[in-house]
Amino acid sequence: MVCIRWADGEELTTLVDRFDPATGLTAMVRTTAFTTAVTALMLADGLVPPRGIRPLERVANYSRAFRFLMDGLARHGVRPNRRMA
Repeated sequence: MVCIRWADGEELTTLVDRFDPATGLTAMVRTTAFTTAVTALMLADGLVPPRGIRPLERVANYSRAFRFLMDGLARHGVRPNRRMA
């Protein structure tokens, strides 16, 4: 499950994704593999201070890391929105 808090304070705490017939990518690739790949790049770039182990949801507290993650996912066509599929 994903929790997104929008700038206006509204929260979304669900995740829906489906197979993309245009690209042939499964929902698992789009929601898990892309996130893992972008997170690995983020860590390699040193965007998660301080050193140590922490769950990804805590990484969102670092604005540069959060922006890097969201931009990386967007490059793969993964963009959060308020519309339910």
